[in-house]
Amino acid sequence: MRQLAPVPSTIHLAPRVDQDRLSFTGILIGAYLALFLCQFDLCMRLQGRLSFPPLYLLLGSQSLLAVSIWYQNPRRVLQLLGECQGGIFAFAAIAVLAFAGAALPDADLSDGGMNAIYPTLDFLIYLLAIPLVTIFASARNWRLANLIALIGIATSIFIDARYPGTFSLQETRAAGFGINPNRGAAITVMVLIGALDWKHPRVSFATICWGMLALAAVFLTLSRSGVLMLGVVGTSYLRLCVRRNGMGSLVLLGGLAFGVGGYALIAADAAQQVLPMFESAGSRANLFSGQLDAMETSEDSRLILVQEYLDMIFEHPILGWGTGFTYGNELGAHNMFLARWVDNGIFGLGAYVALIWMTFRTGRKYGSWECMTVGLFLFAYSFFTHNLLEQKNMLLIMAITAGRAALNARRPVSVGNAVLATRRMTYSPREGLAKAG
Repeated sequence: MRQLAPVPSTIHLAPRVDQDRLSFTGILIGAYLALFLCQFDLCMRLQGRLSFPPLYLLLGSQSLLAVSIWYQNPRRVLQLLGECQGGIFAFAAIAVLAFAGAALPDADLSDGGMNAIYPTLDFLIYLLAIPLVTIFASARNWRLANLIALIGIATSIFIDARYPGTFSLQETRAAGFGINPNRGAAITVMVLIGALDWKHPRVSFATICWGMLALAAVFLTLSRSGVLMLGVVGTSYLRLCVRRNGMGSLVLLGGLAFGVGGYALIAADAAQQVLPMFESAGSRANLFSGQLDAMETSEDSRLILVQEYLDMIFEHPILGWGTGFTYGNELGAHNMFLARWVDNGIFGLGAYVALIWMTFRTGRKYGSWECMTVGLFLFAYSFFTHNLLEQKNMLLIMAITAGRAALNARRPVSVGNAVLATRRMTYSPREGLAKAG
């Protein structure tokens, strides 16, 4: 006798949220959040135009929003926290290790012990950002916030290039609201990830415009790490376009590259002739003119720096030297992996790697290319900075993209419950005739 195939115990339903609807609340909160994403708040603070630390402003507003969201739907918030628990536990481990590392004799507590307290505050920002996902469940709300931030950071970089020293600490390189040129480039690439349409990936006019805007801003920062990270994001998005739409997207992009690339080269050459930052003979602008001496000098100094930090690691590989030890050095590590290992030992390095991996894994688990790209971006950026976790906009991006991936994923529902729900939606022929009039 022929056996019937077993009936699956679960079926997958479509996402529970509407990803295409703009909400007025989302627009207002997104515009407010864009100020933090493009680092406008910290820039105003460093220039003396903001009298109180923006960290407390962000924590206060996040707390109020989290309490409001919790009051409306506590079960949904708990579910989101449970689905993002991997990243939460990894970040909590970083905070605990930083607090414990302050007890080591070589820990740097010169700033009133804030080096040990800041990781806990950063963890709270990460944790409180997850409930905000319910506000940015709409993809359009989230893209709008990042578009505002992208336009803001790019505009500030253009101003910095035309009038050197307006925001940047280096007159030979533009940085915009990022203050530091490499950080300005990283912020530009980061908000570009959120501005792209990952739900309906395609090589559209809007996509090309945002990409060219980010490319121009990164070019003016003269950041090699920014170019690398922009390449990572562009490759990830192009791969998704080809996967969803076929090779036609690749052919279209290739044709546009010749046209747009030609105009870009002309614009770059004109910028080198007009902008004051390219007139400095000792600036990194020489790299874009074919002179590699500056690059060779920079690479040699970075290699020497890596060797010095590796020697420190070999002396105290397990517990590290103590929280904040790397900040006491004249030259930073310029590498998150080395900085975490030197400060908090192998456990600190493991917790940080786990945080990046859980971000990427969350995107992979729920099928979110945006979240996976954020994970790749964080991994690449970690090789060029030693204070990534101090950048509040990075924490917001990490938490919100991971939460959106979990919130917008397809939900498994038991067959019995699905059949019961279907029966409740059906009615008899007599009821059908009555409803028809």
